Amino acid sequence: MNIKDRILLNINKLKWGCVGSSPVHPAIKLIWRISLKRHPYFLSLTVLVVLLNIVLLLSGCKGKEDSNYTKSPPSVVTQLNPLDTEKQIIALKEIIAKDPNNLTALIRLGNIYMDTNRFQEAIQYYSKVLELDPQNVDVRVDMGTCFRRMGQPQKAIEEYRKAIKIKPDHLFAHRNSGVVLAFDLNRPKEAIKEFQTYLKLNPDAQDADQIKKIIMELKQRI
Repeated sequence: MNIKDRILLNINKLKWGCVGSSPVHPAIKLIWRISLKRHPYFLSLTVLVVLLNIVLLLSGCKGKEDSNYTKSPPSVVTQLNPLDTEKQIIALKEIIAKDPNNLTALIRLGNIYMDTNRFQEAIQYYSKVLELDPQNVDVRVDMGTCFRRMGQPQKAIEEYRKAIKIKPDHLFAHRNSGVVLAFDLNRPKEAIKEFQTYLKLNPDAQDADQIKKIIMELKQRI
């Protein structure tokens, strides 16, 4: 199962930066040569293009600021083509109508609804999956995330804890628990514990530095 939907912390996009220098575009170099060798009026065009290039570079850097870690980072939401999505939903529902216990179709349909922010419908199908396969911790974590996105953090925590009870080393169950406890329920001590467990299980995580910074800030709130 694709685990991207279980990641509440979009860590790879938390911190933007404008590092290094950007080389002059080859097209600009070409125009410059033409302006020098053939037509003088191309020089004006070159200047305009260079200025445009500079403006674009500056605008690209603008707004790429460090995230405020005292706020909950956004969840990852996959953008799907509406027409393709509806076709997939119809096809999956037809499969489920013929085979109500088809776990693959049920999970896929739940994932599509989650990806398109239709969380109540996602929960409906995730719940069916868990009736058939109560040990499916990935689906349980997804369902917890749906509850969180619906403004029900306590239910989200309940699902994450059920997942951890089944699979104590489930990375995203611990990390998502930390997010909800820190940013939704204002329980920093418990959040720190969950984040520390996540780092212990995954010390080389790409988001390790960011998580450590969150932990430091949470300790200041205690």
